[in-house]
Amino acid sequence: MKTMKTKIVAIMLVLALALTGCVTQKSTVVINSDGSAKMTTNIKVDKQAAIQAYIQMMKSQGQTVSEAEVTALITLMLPKLKDEGIDVKTVTENGKDYYVIDYSQNIKKGDLQKEFGVEGFDTYVTTDTFYMNGDIMKLLDAEDVDIFAAYKEMGVELKEEDIQTSITVQFPNAIVSTNGAKDASNPNAAIFSVPLTGKINMFATTKAGVTEASVKATIKKLNTVKATKIKSLKANKVKKNAKKATVTLKFKKVKGIKKYEVEYSLKKNFKKSKVKTAKKTTYTIKNLKKGKKYYVRVRATKTNYAGNAIYSKWVKKSVKTKK
Repeated sequence: MKTMKTKIVAIMLVLALALTGCVTQKSTVVINSDGSAKMTTNIKVDKQAAIQAYIQMMKSQGQTVSEAEVTALITLMLPKLKDEGIDVKTVTENGKDYYVIDYSQNIKKGDLQKEFGVEGFDTYVTTDTFYMNGDIMKLLDAEDVDIFAAYKEMGVELKEEDIQTSITVQFPNAIVSTNGAKDASNPNAAIFSVPLTGKINMFATTKAGVTEASVKATIKKLNTVKATKIKSLKANKVKKNAKKATVTLKFKKVKGIKKYEVEYSLKKNFKKSKVKTAKKTTYTIKNLKKGKKYYVRVRATKTNYAGNAIYSKWVKKSVKTKK
């Protein structure tokens, strides 16, 4: 699933490959009272810096290109962004030319958590609270591209200040607490600078009594699955002339859970194990060797708000199959 955050990063990575220059990215998230939202992103790239950086990159690879050739090449690359529904244009400000990329996306009612949640980040987004905490480089790694290494291999030493990124979050009501900068012209909005290296930590809320600590506790609860308990693990009788044995596992139902993982192995450390999915709290494991000790464990699993699978702790037991 391509979340809102990874979509924005993907845009930046296209820029890294197509427009090697100074970039300013501004994103605005407007959260509505009904739980829907709209995110708009404006990316401005210094055209001359992009051209010169590309010339430098080609020179480091033993090739000589002119400004005209680079301009033509970039012009060919820009439609790739248009194919993604991203508007691209060239503008002149104070006598300087820029490539300007605009992108917007609507978030349906009830999808705030799903759109902003991504694996490796702590996120909590509602109509009254916005919280994101994590290592931005892990987010870039999720796209399988190290943006700084990619530049370096192309002969361009990219500095973090070359890409300035900020996110403005606007709520239906006035913000009462934030670790960002309150928008002087809008009491409902906060502005956050987002570094391309290290960790990001963004928090804003319109709800009195909500703190970063309380949000972290909520996130932990949302990403915790209670462990089940094994009621019994019984070896079943083996029918005459049967080549294989079976065992039946019974465990306690966990509230709100519809799926469990059952793993079994002849090894106590579960090497060379097999994993099965159980939708009921009674599960028969088949095709086992007769007269052997098996180690069995089970855990509850569900998909969290970000669309990532989360698990409870394993609970385990052993049983010897019938001969």
